[in-house]
Amino acid sequence: MRCMSFALLGALATWPWSAAPALEPVPADTPGTLTLDFAWKAREEVRGISPGHRITDRRATVRCALVAGSVASQSVLDGPDAEQSAAMAELESTTRADLEAIRDDSAAGMQAMAARMADCRKRGRSEQECAMAMVAAMQSDPALLAAMSGGDGRDGRARGAAEARVMAAASRIQPWYLEGCRGTMTVADVSALDDPTTPGIDPPVHTTGTVAFEPGEHLMLIETDLARGVTNMLLNAPRASGFVRGGMDRVDAVAMPVDQVRIGPRPGPLGSGRHEFPVTGGSASVAWRFERGR
Repeated sequence: MRCMSFALLGALATWPWSAAPALEPVPADTPGTLTLDFAWKAREEVRGISPGHRITDRRATVRCALVAGSVASQSVLDGPDAEQSAAMAELESTTRADLEAIRDDSAAGMQAMAARMADCRKRGRSEQECAMAMVAAMQSDPALLAAMSGGDGRDGRARGAAEARVMAAASRIQPWYLEGCRGTMTVADVSALDDPTTPGIDPPVHTTGTVAFEPGEHLMLIETDLARGVTNMLLNAPRASGFVRGGMDRVDAVAMPVDQVRIGPRPGPLGSGRHEFPVTGGSASVAWRFERGR
Protein backbone atom coordinates (compact mmCIF):
# COMPACT_ATOMS: atom_id res chain seq x y z
CA MET A 1 0.00 0.00 0.00
CA ARG A 2 1.38 3.41 -0.91
CA CYS A 3 2.24 5.88 1.85
CA MET A 4 0.59 9.28 1.60
CA SER A 5 2.12 12.53 2.84
CA PHE A 6 0.60 14.33 5.83
CA ALA A 7 -0.41 17.17 3.49
CA LEU A 8 -2.29 14.77 1.23
CA LEU A 9 -3.91 13.02 4.17
CA GLY A 10 -5.09 16.37 5.45
CA ALA A 11 -6.44 17.31 2.05
CA LEU A 12 -8.33 14.05 1.80
CA ALA A 13 -9.78 14.52 5.27
CA THR A 14 -11.05 18.03 4.49
CA TRP A 15 -12.14 17.51 0.87
CA PRO A 16 -15.63 19.02 0.31
CA TRP A 17 -17.50 15.93 -0.86
CA SER A 18 -20.21 16.91 -3.30
CA ALA A 19 -21.90 13.61 -4.09
CA ALA A 20 -24.42 12.45 -1.49
CA PRO A 21 -23.30 9.12 -0.01
CA ALA A 22 -25.52 6.05 -0.17
CA LEU A 23 -25.18 5.73 3.62
CA GLU A 24 -24.69 8.38 6.26
CA PRO A 25 -21.70 7.83 8.58
CA VAL A 26 -22.21 6.88 12.18
CA PRO A 27 -20.73 9.49 14.54
CA ALA A 28 -17.15 8.58 15.40
CA ASP A 29 -16.71 6.83 18.78
CA THR A 30 -20.27 5.48 18.68
CA PRO A 31 -20.20 2.24 20.73
CA GLY A 32 -21.74 -1.02 19.59
CA THR A 33 -21.95 -4.69 20.50
CA LEU A 34 -21.49 -7.49 17.99
CA THR A 35 -22.46 -11.06 18.83
CA LEU A 36 -21.03 -13.82 16.64
CA ASP A 37 -22.24 -17.43 16.55
CA PHE A 38 -19.87 -19.88 14.87
CA ALA A 39 -20.92 -23.42 13.96
CA TRP A 40 -19.05 -26.25 12.24
CA LYS A 41 -20.60 -29.66 11.84
CA ALA A 42 -19.34 -32.39 9.50
CA ARG A 43 -18.77 -36.14 9.15
CA GLU A 44 -15.74 -37.09 7.08
CA GLU A 45 -15.18 -40.65 5.89
CA VAL A 46 -11.55 -41.74 6.10
CA ARG A 47 -10.10 -44.39 3.82
CA GLY A 48 -6.65 -45.89 3.64
CA ILE A 49 -4.46 -47.58 6.20
CA SER A 50 -6.63 -46.48 9.14
CA PRO A 51 -10.20 -46.35 7.81
CA GLY A 52 -13.14 -44.98 9.69
CA HIS A 53 -14.70 -41.55 10.14
CA ARG A 54 -14.30 -38.25 11.95
CA ILE A 55 -17.16 -36.18 13.32
CA THR A 56 -16.61 -32.49 13.92
CA ASP A 57 -19.17 -30.72 16.08
CA ARG A 58 -18.08 -27.28 17.27
CA ARG A 59 -19.94 -24.18 18.34
CA ALA A 60 -18.71 -20.84 19.64
CA THR A 61 -20.41 -17.64 20.73
CA VAL A 62 -18.37 -14.44 20.94
CA ARG A 63 -19.57 -11.09 22.19
CA CYS A 64 -17.45 -8.09 21.14
CA ALA A 65 -17.39 -4.39 22.02
CA LEU A 66 -16.94 -2.16 18.96
CA VAL A 67 -16.52 1.55 18.40
CA ALA A 68 -17.08 3.48 15.16
CA GLY A 69 -14.04 5.09 13.59
CA SER A 70 -13.77 8.26 11.54
CA VAL A 71 -14.47 8.13 7.82
CA ALA A 72 -11.32 7.22 5.87
CA SER A 73 -10.42 7.69 2.22
CA GLN A 74 -9.16 4.17 1.63
CA SER A 75 -10.06 0.60 2.59
CA VAL A 76 -7.77 -1.34 4.90
CA LEU A 77 -9.42 -4.59 3.81
CA ASP A 78 -8.98 -4.06 0.08
CA GLY A 79 -6.34 -1.36 -0.21
CA PRO A 80 -6.46 1.18 -3.07
CA ASP A 81 -8.41 0.22 -6.15
CA ALA A 82 -7.02 0.62 -9.68
CA GLU A 83 -8.33 4.17 -10.08
CA GLN A 84 -6.90 5.26 -6.73
CA SER A 85 -3.52 3.67 -7.47
CA ALA A 86 -3.31 5.40 -10.86
CA ALA A 87 -4.28 8.79 -9.37
CA MET A 88 -1.72 8.43 -6.57
CA ALA A 89 1.01 7.46 -9.04
CA GLU A 90 0.23 10.51 -11.18
CA LEU A 91 0.31 12.83 -8.17
CA GLU A 92 3.62 11.38 -6.99
CA SER A 93 5.13 11.77 -10.44
CA THR A 94 3.93 15.37 -10.80
CA THR A 95 5.15 16.32 -7.32
CA ARG A 96 8.54 14.72 -7.92
CA ALA A 97 8.95 16.63 -11.19
CA ASP A 98 8.06 19.92 -9.49
CA LEU A 99 10.54 19.30 -6.68
CA GLU A 100 13.32 18.47 -9.13
CA ALA A 101 12.58 21.60 -11.17
CA ILE A 102 12.56 23.79 -8.09
CA ARG A 103 15.89 22.31 -7.00
CA ASP A 104 17.40 22.93 -10.45
CA ASP A 105 16.04 26.48 -10.59
CA SER A 106 17.39 27.30 -7.15
CA ALA A 107 20.86 26.08 -8.13
CA ALA A 108 20.76 28.15 -11.33
CA GLY A 109 19.67 31.20 -9.40
CA MET A 110 22.45 30.84 -6.85
CA GLN A 111 25.04 30.47 -9.62
CA ALA A 112 23.72 33.57 -11.40
CA MET A 113 23.82 35.64 -8.23
CA ALA A 114 27.32 34.44 -7.32
CA ALA A 115 28.61 35.36 -10.79
CA ARG A 116 27.10 38.84 -10.58
CA MET A 117 28.50 39.39 -7.09
CA ALA A 118 31.98 38.27 -8.19
CA ASP A 119 31.90 40.63 -11.16
CA CYS A 120 30.77 43.49 -8.92
CA ARG A 121 33.63 42.91 -6.47
CA LYS A 122 36.18 42.78 -9.29
CA ARG A 123 35.08 46.25 -10.19
CA GLY A 124 36.08 47.36 -6.68
CA ARG A 125 32.62 48.22 -5.44
CA SER A 126 31.60 47.78 -1.81
CA GLU A 127 29.49 44.87 -0.46
CA GLN A 128 26.55 47.21 0.09
CA GLU A 129 26.78 48.55 -3.45
CA CYS A 130 27.02 45.02 -4.87
CA ALA A 131 24.01 43.85 -2.82
CA MET A 132 21.93 46.78 -4.05
CA ALA A 133 23.04 46.03 -7.60
CA MET A 134 21.89 42.42 -7.20
CA VAL A 135 18.45 43.54 -6.05
CA ALA A 136 18.13 45.90 -8.98
CA ALA A 137 19.26 43.18 -11.41
CA MET A 138 16.71 40.70 -10.07
CA GLN A 139 13.90 43.24 -10.34
CA SER A 140 14.80 44.02 -13.94
CA ASP A 141 15.37 40.38 -14.99
CA PRO A 142 12.20 38.22 -14.73
CA ALA A 143 14.10 35.03 -15.57
CA LEU A 144 16.63 35.61 -12.79
CA LEU A 145 13.88 36.58 -10.35
CA ALA A 146 11.97 33.38 -11.17
CA ALA A 147 15.10 31.28 -10.74
CA MET A 148 15.95 32.90 -7.40
CA SER A 149 12.40 32.40 -6.15
CA GLY A 150 12.57 28.67 -6.95
CA GLY A 151 10.21 28.65 -9.89
CA ASP A 152 10.09 29.23 -13.62
CA GLY A 153 6.52 30.40 -13.92
CA ARG A 154 4.88 27.08 -13.09
CA ASP A 155 1.46 27.75 -11.65
CA GLY A 156 0.91 24.28 -10.19
CA ARG A 157 -1.95 23.45 -12.52
CA ALA A 158 -0.59 19.98 -13.34
CA ARG A 159 -0.17 19.13 -9.68
CA GLY A 160 -3.56 20.62 -8.84
CA ALA A 161 -5.21 18.49 -11.51
CA ALA A 162 -3.48 15.38 -10.14
CA GLU A 163 -4.61 16.23 -6.60
CA ALA A 164 -8.17 16.66 -7.86
CA ARG A 165 -8.05 13.20 -9.45
CA VAL A 166 -6.85 11.70 -6.16
CA MET A 167 -9.74 13.36 -4.35
CA ALA A 168 -12.26 12.19 -6.95
CA ALA A 169 -10.99 8.60 -6.65
CA ALA A 170 -11.03 8.54 -2.84
CA SER A 171 -13.45 6.21 -1.10
CA ARG A 172 -15.59 6.89 1.97
CA ILE A 173 -14.88 4.02 4.34
CA GLN A 174 -16.03 3.90 7.96
CA PRO A 175 -14.31 1.24 10.06
CA TRP A 176 -15.57 -0.38 13.23
CA TYR A 177 -12.74 -0.93 15.70
CA LEU A 178 -12.59 -3.88 18.08
CA GLU A 179 -12.23 -3.01 21.75
CA GLY A 180 -12.42 -6.51 23.23
CA CYS A 181 -14.25 -9.83 23.07
CA ARG A 182 -15.29 -12.66 25.37
CA GLY A 183 -16.67 -15.98 24.29
CA THR A 184 -17.35 -19.65 24.94
CA MET A 185 -16.63 -22.63 22.71
CA THR A 186 -18.14 -26.10 22.89
CA VAL A 187 -16.53 -29.11 21.20
CA ALA A 188 -18.02 -32.60 20.76
CA ASP A 189 -15.70 -34.23 18.21
CA VAL A 190 -15.38 -37.95 17.57
CA SER A 191 -12.56 -39.79 15.79
CA ALA A 192 -13.36 -43.42 15.01
CA LEU A 193 -10.40 -44.86 13.12
CA ASP A 194 -9.31 -48.50 12.96
CA ASP A 195 -5.60 -48.98 13.66
CA PRO A 196 -4.51 -52.11 11.73
CA THR A 197 -1.53 -52.63 14.07
CA THR A 198 -3.78 -53.37 17.04
CA PRO A 199 -6.19 -56.31 17.35
CA GLY A 200 -9.93 -55.82 17.48
CA ILE A 201 -11.95 -52.67 16.94
CA ASP A 202 -10.48 -49.48 18.31
CA PRO A 203 -12.81 -47.43 20.51
CA PRO A 204 -13.69 -43.96 19.27
CA VAL A 205 -11.74 -41.01 20.66
CA HIS A 206 -13.87 -38.16 21.93
CA THR A 207 -12.76 -34.55 22.24
CA THR A 208 -15.18 -32.60 24.39
CA GLY A 209 -15.67 -29.64 26.63
CA THR A 210 -16.93 -26.09 26.97
CA VAL A 211 -14.39 -23.39 27.73
CA ALA A 212 -14.42 -19.62 28.09
CA PHE A 213 -11.85 -17.65 26.13
CA GLU A 214 -10.86 -14.19 24.91
CA PRO A 215 -10.16 -14.12 21.15
CA GLY A 216 -7.78 -11.17 21.23
CA GLU A 217 -7.54 -7.99 19.15
CA HIS A 218 -7.11 -9.61 15.73
CA LEU A 219 -10.47 -11.38 15.51
CA MET A 220 -12.02 -9.13 12.87
CA LEU A 221 -11.91 -6.20 10.47
CA ILE A 222 -15.19 -4.45 9.65
CA GLU A 223 -15.71 -1.61 7.17
CA THR A 224 -18.76 0.12 5.75
CA ASP A 225 -18.33 1.60 2.28
CA LEU A 226 -20.60 4.62 2.59
CA ALA A 227 -20.46 5.55 -1.10
CA ARG A 228 -21.43 2.07 -2.28
CA GLY A 229 -23.77 1.42 0.63
CA VAL A 230 -22.25 -1.95 1.62
CA THR A 231 -20.45 -3.51 4.59
CA ASN A 232 -17.53 -5.97 4.53
CA MET A 233 -16.22 -8.18 7.32
CA LEU A 234 -13.09 -10.29 7.66
CA LEU A 235 -13.25 -12.74 10.57
CA ASN A 236 -10.35 -14.80 11.89
CA ALA A 237 -11.29 -18.23 13.24
CA PRO A 238 -11.48 -18.14 17.06
CA ARG A 239 -9.20 -20.55 18.93
CA ALA A 240 -9.55 -21.85 22.47
CA SER A 241 -7.65 -24.32 24.63
CA GLY A 242 -8.52 -26.77 27.39
CA PHE A 243 -10.68 -29.37 25.63
CA VAL A 244 -10.32 -32.97 26.79
CA ARG A 245 -9.31 -35.61 24.25
CA GLY A 246 -9.48 -39.29 25.07
CA GLY A 247 -10.39 -38.58 28.67
CA MET A 248 -7.01 -37.13 29.59
CA ASP A 249 -5.22 -34.91 27.04
CA ARG A 250 -5.82 -31.15 26.96
CA VAL A 251 -5.93 -29.79 23.42
CA ASP A 252 -6.71 -26.65 21.41
CA ALA A 253 -9.55 -26.28 18.93
CA VAL A 254 -10.62 -23.73 16.35
CA ALA A 255 -14.23 -22.81 15.68
CA MET A 256 -13.97 -22.83 11.87
CA PRO A 257 -12.37 -25.10 9.24
CA VAL A 258 -10.62 -22.10 7.61
CA ASP A 259 -8.29 -19.45 9.03
CA GLN A 260 -10.37 -16.52 7.76
CA VAL A 261 -13.92 -15.91 6.57
CA ARG A 262 -14.64 -12.96 4.28
CA ILE A 263 -18.26 -11.80 4.43
CA GLY A 264 -19.56 -9.19 2.03
CA PRO A 265 -20.13 -6.90 0.42
CA ARG A 266 -23.54 -6.97 2.05
CA PRO A 267 -26.04 -4.16 1.43
CA GLY A 268 -26.52 -1.60 4.17
CA PRO A 269 -24.70 -0.73 7.39
CA LEU A 270 -23.43 -3.23 9.94
CA GLY A 271 -26.46 -5.16 11.16
CA SER A 272 -27.46 -8.80 11.44
CA GLY A 273 -27.11 -11.75 9.11
CA ARG A 274 -25.85 -15.24 8.48
CA HIS A 275 -23.16 -16.67 6.20
CA GLU A 276 -22.92 -20.43 5.50
CA PHE A 277 -20.47 -22.32 3.33
CA PRO A 278 -19.88 -26.01 2.54
CA VAL A 279 -16.98 -28.04 3.92
CA THR A 280 -15.99 -31.66 3.46
CA GLY A 281 -18.79 -33.76 4.86
CA GLY A 282 -20.91 -30.90 6.14
CA SER A 283 -21.10 -27.14 6.51
CA ALA A 284 -19.90 -24.19 8.59
CA SER A 285 -21.65 -20.94 9.35
CA VAL A 286 -21.34 -17.58 11.04
CA ALA A 287 -24.35 -15.65 12.31
CA TRP A 288 -24.02 -12.14 13.70
CA ARG A 289 -26.16 -9.55 15.48
CA PHE A 290 -25.13 -5.93 15.92
CA GLU A 291 -26.65 -3.48 18.38
CA ARG A 292 -25.78 0.13 19.15
CA GLY A 293 -24.53 0.67 22.68
CA ARG A 294 -23.02 -1.70 25.18
